[in-house]
Amino acid sequence: MAITVGVLAGGTNSHQTTSEEINTPATDFFSDGVVGSHGNTGGVAPATGAFAVNAQGTPNATVAVSSGVAYVTGTPSGGNSQRFRVKNSASSNVTISANSTGGTRYDYLYIKLDPTKLANPAVDASDVATLVTSRSTSNTTDNGTPPTYGLLLAVITVANGFSTITNGNITDSRVQTGASSTTYTNYFALNNFVESGCVWSGDSYGSTLNASMTAGVVWIGGSRLTVPAVTARAFTASKDTYIDLKDAGNGTASINYPEVSNNAASPALFGSGTTTDTVRIGIIVSGGSSIAAVGSVNQGQETKVLPIASSIPYAVTDSLGNLICPRDPNNKLLGYRQVSAFVTSASAVDVAVTGLSSVVNVPSGRKLSIKIGGIYYSTVSGDSVQVALYEDGSAVDHVSYTPDSNNFYHSVPWEFTRTPTAGTHTYALFVQRNSGTGTVRFGGDTAPSPKGYLKVELS
Repeated sequence: MAITVGVLAGGTNSHQTTSEEINTPATDFFSDGVVGSHGNTGGVAPATGAFAVNAQGTPNATVAVSSGVAYVTGTPSGGNSQRFRVKNSASSNVTISANSTGGTRYDYLYIKLDPTKLANPAVDASDVATLVTSRSTSNTTDNGTPPTYGLLLAVITVANGFSTITNGNITDSRVQTGASSTTYTNYFALNNFVESGCVWSGDSYGSTLNASMTAGVVWIGGSRLTVPAVTARAFTASKDTYIDLKDAGNGTASINYPEVSNNAASPALFGSGTTTDTVRIGIIVSGGSSIAAVGSVNQGQETKVLPIASSIPYAVTDSLGNLICPRDPNNKLLGYRQVSAFVTSASAVDVAVTGLSSVVNVPSGRKLSIKIGGIYYSTVSGDSVQVALYEDGSAVDHVSYTPDSNNFYHSVPWEFTRTPTAGTHTYALFVQRNSGTGTVRFGGDTAPSPKGYLKVELS
């Protein structure tokens, strides 16, 4: 056995620094993919960024691959696996072969590394990487002749007897290079979250149904995944469209768009997804002809009030308790609701505080801290106000306060602790007049008065 040190000067023994040693940083800390942000229009060309595949300005039987830099893993003949930096200095054309099979075929377009040339390249190394296609009968799996060492750039739909390739035939399949998904797996294994990007916005609020998303990076099930940008996606009119990212198994996250009618209950995570392999990053609320305003794009902000189902706005979580676009790997927040209105009770019967109900997903064996805030008063001095915490439809705790004068507002914070079973639970607030003869009110008010809120966190 020998312990060696890489990247050394030649010295008197003329030590040779190998490509494996030079490539160590890329091999150890990066993932395969193109360098820099990249985007497309709803998953298809026109595409932008490094190694973007697009139809020609005047479409023909070739496609154009733009300049750029990418990292691709390969093994030189007689050597060890390592990650190589590949640069395309100018746009390159790739010919799509004729199709006379009688059916539609799919050309997978790759950057291919030649193992022989990796070990013995030309003087300018121009013969090591090439752009190649592999023809498949499937648009989801390459059952043709994929290269041993390659990076997929696009999948091109090739109709029988075609003469031209248009942008609509080109599905962008690039991923963005970044820190290796194995580097931080253990550290981030507990929570799915959005590391960067993935920001949605309407293209022209009040005018169109189109919205776009920036490229980003997410962690799902402990894996770091790249997410391509989305440009000018047309959303369905009069729908709440949920945006779910799912581990595609190739270093990227697939983007999925389950829909429900406006203000309906949230749909399940896409494709029988779970909170382990899927993360919900947004809800787009569309009207009959447009996405109305910034407030129609909900990415988990505490101030969002759309959509609304059963009088409850979806802030932080949806109606199923799924967090919306969590961005903190150490996140403890499970649910949050706030209101700027009151509920009134004139009897000793619990009345639900409209809007202060939240479904949460509780991990196994975890204690919860449930925080409540709001303002209250009674129309009769000396009346007692009781606020109760309900868990899954049953009262589990309560607090009582007595205002010291008629119509005097009080702002109060309360905190409860619970250790429920793992899984989905619903927490809600109820109010009643505990004693006295007046009418009590509890909730929140408009600015600058405090809002009423219910916050559920891991303790």
